[in-house]
Amino acid sequence: MRYHCLLATVAALSFTTLARGQSPAPTRIRLSRDTVVAGIRCGPTGRAYAALHANGTLEECPLAADSLVEGNLLAKGSWIRLTPEGILDGAWLLRDAQLQGIPCKGTGYKGWAVRFHPDGRLALCYLSREATIDTIPCKAGAFISELSGSTQVMLHHNGKLQSCRVARDVTYRGVALREGSVCVSPPMARSSPPRHRRAHDRHPAVARPCADRHARLAAGHVVRLAARRPLHPRVGARW
Repeated sequence: MRYHCLLATVAALSFTTLARGQSPAPTRIRLSRDTVVAGIRCGPTGRAYAALHANGTLEECPLAADSLVEGNLLAKGSWIRLTPEGILDGAWLLRDAQLQGIPCKGTGYKGWAVRFHPDGRLALCYLSREATIDTIPCKAGAFISELSGSTQVMLHHNGKLQSCRVARDVTYRGVALREGSVCVSPPMARSSPPRHRRAHDRHPAVARPCADRHARLAAGHVVRLAARRPLHPRVGARW
């Protein structure tokens, strides 16, 4: 199969922009055939656009074939999104997929998003079905559920559950959690070194696990943690 390379086009666009003394801007390009961009095989975009960062690296495009991207097997037609440094940041899965043991929901371009940590580990997704993660039954993603609060599942860098919406009544560490409440777990255990405990004392909401927040959880309140970066993967949203 013949591939069409856009690197010369990108270089020309960047040179023209810089020559005019303007700040480089992202470039959007429609692809009509399989195309190799910065080492990634991108497929036809249809009415949508592939995007290039201001530095000429790939920002987003649909995959031309099933691909292993930073340890994640993504189906042909799934849209990936990369940072300016070429690191996998997120994706819109073409269909439901099991990523690192988590059943993630996928409905195609600008549907249910997934996000990744810089090393390729899963950071966020919406479940394609109810799943138990670290003994907590987490609710599947559904549009109607989004109207009353997000059903996103967030994971710490070590793969442990950071937060999810509880799918059904359950007892967690001796505390009863109601269906629909949001369970949030801290990234570090209470046995952390003293300097970490001091930081926890300044930020008690981050330090305490789900069971310690039972009064607020039972009422359906959301206990938020400081995130690595803003996450806005709602249905149909751009990052």
